[in-house]
Amino acid sequence: MKMQGVPLAPSFAEEIIFEAQGYQFIAGVDEVGCGALAGPLVAAAVILPPGLDAPWVSQVRDSKQLKPDMRETLFQSIHEVAISVGTGTVPHHIIDAQGLT
Repeated sequence: MKMQGVPLAPSFAEEIIFEAQGYQFIAGVDEVGCGALAGPLVAAAVILPPGLDAPWVSQVRDSKQLKPDMRETLFQSIHEVAISVGTGTVPHHIIDAQGLT
């Protein structure tokens, strides 16, 4: 349970449950831009190998909580081991015309 204002420490607890149920590929997904009225919406999904035990994993946080050099380091580390990485962008004029729902 997340207490107000206190971020949860990252874990693979949910992924472990899904793996036990037989799922092979589990993607972590995040977005940025919903609050930016003038900019695009960008979403990304990453599939990491099951059981990944890399030292940098404990450093993964919301990118807004990371310094730029750590974001770059994690970006490189994730891309080196990821099974798959995908991104998508929706320009502001599409959001203006169609909305977010």
